[in-house]
Amino acid sequence: MITEFVSSIDSTNTYLFKKALSGEFREERAICADMQTAGKGRKGRSFFSPDRTGLYLSILLFPKCTVEEAKKITTLMAVASAKAIKEVIKKDVGIKWVNDLYLSGKKISGILTECSPDINDGIPSFVVTGIGINILKPEGGFPEDIADRAGALFEEAPEDHGDITDIKRRLAERMIAVFKDYYAGFPDTDFTDEYRSLSVLTGKRVKIADGPEVTVCGIEDDLGLRVRYDDGTEEVLTAGEVSLII
Repeated sequence: MITEFVSSIDSTNTYLFKKALSGEFREERAICADMQTAGKGRKGRSFFSPDRTGLYLSILLFPKCTVEEAKKITTLMAVASAKAIKEVIKKDVGIKWVNDLYLSGKKISGILTECSPDINDGIPSFVVTGIGINILKPEGGFPEDIADRAGALFEEAPEDHGDITDIKRRLAERMIAVFKDYYAGFPDTDFTDEYRSLSVLTGKRVKIADGPEVTVCGIEDDLGLRVRYDDGTEEVLTAGEVSLII
């Protein structure tokens, strides 16, 4: 897989999406940036992507799978990234359903997966999956609107891990390698048990977006989130957002 490393870009996802859409890129590629000027989050939100303190990585794929199956690429990226962080940084991070990485109760990473607009027989012509990871807390702290829930892998530059630029490159390279290992058998790759073991929500109270507070029972085999309402009834959520109640 061809991998580019750049200092700054508008959005790693946007870059690969446009290149694939135009037909310029016809093979799997990855790009990693130190900064994004127009980082993208879910539901059209912006993604805070300051210089030097974060790692922003996107991968272009051409999977032979349905749009529904492509949704699993997000969770695959989460598992692969958590494993790479464990190997390179020696820290245990968890996954908050569906696509956020958490450390010590704080969100350190978000993942966005986008399918091509042209879909034939339910199969997209390409998929782009991207992840942003807060390596260090930015100078001056996080913006006020996310300061209460955002965190980073390190409070300050670690002396025992080497130069921060080297850390990011090693982490990015390992993330890509682990992702490729999982993706080799996609969409038949079974990583459900690993995803389930990394969940930070099981047994916890969460609030469903625009809904009530519930208790999380666990992760289903289809990666849905089983929750229990206060009246004792249960439901499996297959999409949406939940907020962890601290």
